[in-house]
Amino acid sequence: MVENPKPKPDIYLKVINENNLKLDETIIIEDSGIGVKAGSSAGITVFGITAGKHWHSKRDKNELYDNGALNIFETYEKLENALEDF
Repeated sequence: MVENPKPKPDIYLKVINENNLKLDETIIIEDSGIGVKAGSSAGITVFGITAGKHWHSKRDKNELYDNGALNIFETYEKLENALEDF
């Protein structure tokens, strides 16, 4: 548990610290603007994903870009390829 929920970065910073991870070697995968904002404000690279069933055609992927997503992927296969290349 953390004191402040998303869009504050507390949850991501807690995971980073408790697992001795490096910010510049971590990628967060998010499907919401609030989650992207939390990861971005923690100083972590964030990729957006729009492949889930909850992501419907009327949602604008700019929600993710506007909150700091470095890139957005429409399929898990494209995300996997990007992760391999990162």
